[in-house]
Amino acid sequence: MKKATWPGAGIHTPASLARTNRRLDRKCRDVDFVVGRMRAGQVLRLCFTRRKAEWFLSPSGELVTEEIARLVISRPDIVDVGDALFAGATAQTFRYIAD
Repeated sequence: MKKATWPGAGIHTPASLARTNRRLDRKCRDVDFVVGRMRAGQVLRLCFTRRKAEWFLSPSGELVTEEIARLVISRPDIVDVGDALFAGATAQTFRYIAD
């Protein structure tokens, strides 16, 4: 029988599973935090600077990582306001839709 040789093909150890679970828990906690703030009335904005695109909550100004912002805007209860610069581009403002 041939052994698997690609990276990550081995058996997961309890430590590696714990690391994965901590990372997923942190992502879920961060998404819940941002959605909670949006539920309270804040909006998620995409701002372009000279170096990169930055996501932040407005009006508090708290920065949100791109990974967390992408997870937040993929939720069905978060909608864009429709303020994209070009047709077909990602909107720059996202709001929470009330339950």
